[in-house]
Order: sequence, then C-alpha cells, then structure tokens
Amino acid sequence: MQKKNSSDELFDHHASTYDDDLAKGLALTGESKSYFAETRVEWLKKKLSKMDFTTKNILDYGCGDGATVPLLADRLSGELMVGTDPSAKAIAIAKQK
Repeated sequence: MQKKNSSDELFDHHASTYDDDLAKGLALTGESKSYFAETRVEWLKKKLSKMDFTTKNILDYGCGDGATVPLLADRLSGELMVGTDPSAKAIAIAKQK
C-alpha cells in the first residue's frame, strides 16, 4: 500500500465538505453544480463530435464523488465508466451514490 502524501490528505479532508464549499463558491454566479457539470460534458460532446470521435470507454480523472458519471454515460453513450481520484474518501462517497 502506498503512503499518503499531504495532497492526498488534503483531498480526503475536502471530500466530505466539497458540495458545501462548491455551493459557496458558485453562489455569486447564481448557477448550480449540475449546471457547470452539464456544460462541461456538453462542451466535450461537441468537441468529440467535431472530430468524429465516439467512445464506449470513459475515464473520469478526478471524479470526486462521481456526480458527473451519469452525465458522461448518458451524453457520450458510455458503456464502461472508470473513475479515479486521489481521495479515498471521495471514492467511498462515489461508491455510496
């Protein structure tokens, strides 16, 4: 097993407060977490379409709590989804969801 470094511990510490922290940061925009996730995924879909690129396997690098996984699967027709994150706590939250 790998020894955790300070950035891993920081990600773990932040995992349980991520949604609240993000909501505070987004309060000035008037938009929600889901709005920005949907916008990012739609942007990616358009870019892939312009390149005539389709995929069934999707890697969500830095997946956090996994909230974007359903969007990626739906919008990009993903069949195999893999999420990775430096925070073991975030992965645990994603598995619960």
